[in-house]
Amino acid sequence: MTESPLTARIAGLGVCLPERVMTNQDFEKLIDTTDDWIVQRTGMKVRHFVGADEGISGMAVEA
Repeated sequence: MTESPLTARIAGLGVCLPERVMTNQDFEKLIDTTDDWIVQRTGMKVRHFVGADEGISGMAVEA
């Protein structure tokens, strides 16, 4: 087998987070849980959710 002279590398990275944010305190109001319980099991304190007016392609362009 011969080696290919082609190589690949990551040249950059972009990030775009949706505007809608829900904290663990928001989830405490919806379900029977606590911030401590969620953080202990997931490590997460906030989540970002895509809104109806946001699309994946628009987020990709923004990133």
